[in-house]
Amino acid sequence: MLSTNIGCMLLFIVGFISGIYSYDESETNCLEKNRLTGSEAEDLHMIVEAMSNQTVKLECHFCQEMDDALPKLWYWQDVLFKGPPVEVELDMGPVPRVRVTPDHALVLHNVTSADTGVYQCLKFSFLLDVIESTVDQVVGNVSAWRSYHNSSLMPLNTYLQNVEDGLQFSVATEWETWGPCVACNRPKGERRCVGRCRVKQHIQQNIIRSFDPEARKQHVMKKVTELSCHSKLLADLFPKVSIATRTVPEFILTEPCVGDCRVDVRNQRKRKGKEPYYKQRHVLMPGARLTLICPEATLKDVVTWRKDNIVIMSNATQHIIVDMFSILHLADVTQVSEGNYTCFVGNTRMQETIVYIAPAPNSRMEVFLRHMAYMSFIFLVNFILYCSCLFVAWRRRRHLLGSSSIA
Repeated sequence: MLSTNIGCMLLFIVGFISGIYSYDESETNCLEKNRLTGSEAEDLHMIVEAMSNQTVKLECHFCQEMDDALPKLWYWQDVLFKGPPVEVELDMGPVPRVRVTPDHALVLHNVTSADTGVYQCLKFSFLLDVIESTVDQVVGNVSAWRSYHNSSLMPLNTYLQNVEDGLQFSVATEWETWGPCVACNRPKGERRCVGRCRVKQHIQQNIIRSFDPEARKQHVMKKVTELSCHSKLLADLFPKVSIATRTVPEFILTEPCVGDCRVDVRNQRKRKGKEPYYKQRHVLMPGARLTLICPEATLKDVVTWRKDNIVIMSNATQHIIVDMFSILHLADVTQVSEGNYTCFVGNTRMQETIVYIAPAPNSRMEVFLRHMAYMSFIFLVNFILYCSCLFVAWRRRRHLLGSSSIA
């Protein structure tokens, strides 16, 4: 009888512990090993958006890789960079809110604004950014995204030029990786890519001269480089910018694909041999820079870059450069830089990157003023002709009246 009670108690304890560690950890965040980066500063932190009371999991290894089982520590730093990084304090209670899994992933349950900050494990750095409310989403194809960009982002970029005491901001779309091809229970396959709204500040190198509150704001944006349009931190630092950007919806880009419920998408691509393994889209402002790395390529592989199906030679132009490591650099991009950039590893079409160059914020105003000048000229010519006809009719009024009386 005693052994039975002890066995039941052990089962209860095991079940209780299993229940404790059976949290929903669907919000997993990890760095892609072959991700595209514009610059070293822009790749400093991966932004992780989280709502209040949400569960967040941060991985200490690349996506699709396993943990190496070596000891690791997680560090946290205040997003205002007031002090050095400190080790993350783990909860030791029966229901821990902050804990580390056996594969060294950091899990935070029921996040609040106090959890906002930079979390780092080895070379993996995440900026946890708590957003204020639920974000609306717009779903559509490339044409719908262009309409979304022209109607939502372009007017906002014009407004943000001098919204905060002369500081210049801009909004852009940051694309995540494509999801799997969903082909079951639908006539055509479809895959999706989420575009996150990001706010960037254009800071000159010599703009920070003191440590007053305004200079500290600029120091934060120089370290972070970008924030979510719906960020609570953005609302605290730049309230006027946050008011303008927090209602901007995120865009979910859809694309038809060929999929099968029973066959992996990648195996289908290998069998077809025509579609690239990876696809990316980037929207750049004029004058921006972008670095493209061909995934899965080694120094022994023969890598070929093509723009719109034309081979790019090394140092082709001052704006398009392929270095000795077969890395493509786009510098000071213009409308001519827009196109399809594809890399081949041997004869394998490895990655396709479509680059769009967004019009300058004042280009619409220039077009509007030019059309207004055309319309003013046409109106002036018509007005002169109308007045000339009235003058001729007034000079010949007696002749016209005489003709009408005869009739």
